Amino acid sequence: QQQQQPQNGQFQQTGQPQQQQFPQQPGRGPSRPQQRGVDPESVPSPVAVHKSDEQIHRSGTFSMMSRQNPPLSSTNVVVSDEGGASYRAVRPTLNIIPTTKELLSISKVPLALVVSPLAEPANNELPVPTANLQDNPPIRCRRCKSYICCASVFVDGGRVWTCAFCKTSNQVPDWYFDNIDPSGVRKDIASRPELHRGTVEYPAPASYCARTPQIPAIMFLIDVSRYSVTSGLAATACQAIRQVIESHSRKYSQQNRPLRMGIITYDTSVHFYNLSSTLTQPQMMVMSDIDDVFVPLQVGLVVDAIESKKLIYQLLDDIPKRFSDSNVVDQAYGSAVRAAVMAIKEYGGRVLSMFSSLPIIGVGKLKKRDDQSLLGTEKEYTLLRGTDKYYDLTAKDCVKYGVCVDLFVAANMYVDLASIALLPRRTNGTVYKYEYFRGGLHGRKLISDISQTVLNAAGCEAMMRVRTSTGIRATDFYGAITMENTNDVELAGVDAKKTVVVRLKYDDKLNPTEEVHFQVAILYTNMMGERKIRVHTSSHRTTSQLADVFRGSDIDAVASVLPKMCVGDVMKGSITKLRKRITTTVVGILASYRKHCTSAKTPQGQLILPECLKLLPLYTNCLLRSMAFKFGKDVPPDERVYHLHFVLTQPPDALLAYLYPRMFAMHLPLSEGSPLPDTMRPSSRYIKDHGIYVVENGLSVWVWVGHLVPSSTIVDLFGADCYENINTASTSLTRFKNDTSESFNNVIDTLRRQRGVDMPVQIVKQKDPNVIYFNKLLVEDKCNELASYVDYLCYVHREVQQTNNS
Repeated sequence: QQQQQPQNGQFQQTGQPQQQQFPQQPGRGPSRPQQRGVDPESVPSPVAVHKSDEQIHRSGTFSMMSRQNPPLSSTNVVVSDEGGASYRAVRPTLNIIPTTKELLSISKVPLALVVSPLAEPANNELPVPTANLQDNPPIRCRRCKSYICCASVFVDGGRVWTCAFCKTSNQVPDWYFDNIDPSGVRKDIASRPELHRGTVEYPAPASYCARTPQIPAIMFLIDVSRYSVTSGLAATACQAIRQVIESHSRKYSQQNRPLRMGIITYDTSVHFYNLSSTLTQPQMMVMSDIDDVFVPLQVGLVVDAIESKKLIYQLLDDIPKRFSDSNVVDQAYGSAVRAAVMAIKEYGGRVLSMFSSLPIIGVGKLKKRDDQSLLGTEKEYTLLRGTDKYYDLTAKDCVKYGVCVDLFVAANMYVDLASIALLPRRTNGTVYKYEYFRGGLHGRKLISDISQTVLNAAGCEAMMRVRTSTGIRATDFYGAITMENTNDVELAGVDAKKTVVVRLKYDDKLNPTEEVHFQVAILYTNMMGERKIRVHTSSHRTTSQLADVFRGSDIDAVASVLPKMCVGDVMKGSITKLRKRITTTVVGILASYRKHCTSAKTPQGQLILPECLKLLPLYTNCLLRSMAFKFGKDVPPDERVYHLHFVLTQPPDALLAYLYPRMFAMHLPLSEGSPLPDTMRPSSRYIKDHGIYVVENGLSVWVWVGHLVPSSTIVDLFGADCYENINTASTSLTRFKNDTSESFNNVIDTLRRQRGVDMPVQIVKQKDPNVIYFNKLLVEDKCNELASYVDYLCYVHREVQQTNNS
């Protein structure tokens, strides 16, 4: 048999592929060994694709006005906003838009936007400008209410402007008028960022505010029941709050950004603390009636962290001591979170809630319902959706008052996360989960997560709306959001990382001679207590050719949109059917390309992949292997809910890192000038017994140590006298005073900086029992019931052939 070679997204499947045994369920292991005819080295690789993309964009800059496909999310470039919003804020699945719904239907590619409404400019990029309207309201179209933008056209000497979205003519107010040159460009365009930048921010007029804007508050909600105390959760949370105050002062001292905060603790009762700066010590108030909670303090519960710093630190020192001998096993999380929301409802903001066990008393009490017999069955979805309406109703109140809820789950038992996670899922919050939490092992990660949540908070009480050119409209929205109508996306809290997927559909045929415009506007209160409107506008070419549709496809956006659109379905029905539907979607896209965009002379045994989507089968298989969509009895309900929330909320760079981890050979020398070793494909094919390898997926860093690693390296890196004595229980690496240790720790630090997450380190030795967890990160390999990349690609190949032959 002749060995196939990769070329332009193609690979030749030798032999007789139609005679091979493929798995009945996509994404699960085959019933026969991997097919010999397919060389794993010949199939498309993200490592090669990423390197190629970096080479294409080696200039280091990308202009949004180039109308070219944007760089991959993994490529580090400076985005030049010369009239188009950065792809980090608005990333469409198609950069060349089909003119008709029929053409889109043939392609099978979903038309959607991946929106990060408050995405921050990267280093060396210009900050988001603020339009200076001199206390006047933003200029908007009288018909469709879109904001004036770079694509708007001025006519009649500058007295009239034409809306880029609905083509309505609008009068220019006298205070906004300026002359235009012969080409229609205003003479003051350089001082009008709304006319030359794709992203711009406006101060919101009073008419845009339902209530007087307030500085948002941060309420820390700490579980002080017995397990929380003995595990170190309560003490670590107190350390984290101290770290938050110190870090906030350092980061925002020049901006005078305030930190308004309060602390509530709880077990079988709820404890409030008066932290008024006029007091000499904190005052504690205990509420034992957990079935009818209220806020007992009007002043002192929420304070300025700098003014009350002394009292706050006294309280943080006192909490671990006060509850150190507690024998209270139960806790009333539902009552406590209600109290926290009520405490800051007049300000809006965030509740950072920490808990360690199932709340079985008070309002919102839950029952243990993790029926193991339902795992891996058609009824598993019943374990993944909340059963208590209390948390859904509380979430609605959170949205009403602009209060976002973040969960920090540090339990070694079932906590019915499906019910409690409705709070962050409806309020755009984050879920953090720590397996078998111990303060000594996981404290650093918890402190970092709490600090980053507060420091990265961008605001609260947000509402987002998407406007499009005539002929297209936004119809479906996916994310940790609330929608009371079909147009307005409500976000109780906002930060730079969260994303919302917007599905688009056609109402009419598009004009092939004009560009299509998308505009995302978000109204929110920032952490200074200022009401702002941020507007992103992007413009895209149109086409009537199917080949152009595939040529303009964005793999990062498509691979992000598909799982996000499916998260809700996991909680509604059979995960087996959903997995099949995901694969069917991918097969439909590839079959359409194979049928309509390739030569009829192409051999039937050759799978032709569209160049821009050639990684789609790989990412799909990784998705089906993930804890969010994996089929089987080994994924506990709480774990699946956590991973589903992660998939739903993360931007493309974080989501794709989660699906396809990076692997590095740490025993090889670094390239000159590079902070990281060369990236390798995550497969056991490249792992040697004498090597040390790092695999990271944005959540954790795994260090694999081969049994033939030289003893001198073991001593330098781990401080152990031999391979057998390496400490695999630690979640960090000690920095020893030698070059090996310094270099290794520098790599880990670089990975953490790149991800913006203090990822814990998990050391695993080659022959340890827990190496199975490391092996699951080698996503190109078969692992028990998890299909290898090649096996899944062959399965997709057969399905494409059957689809086009039917």
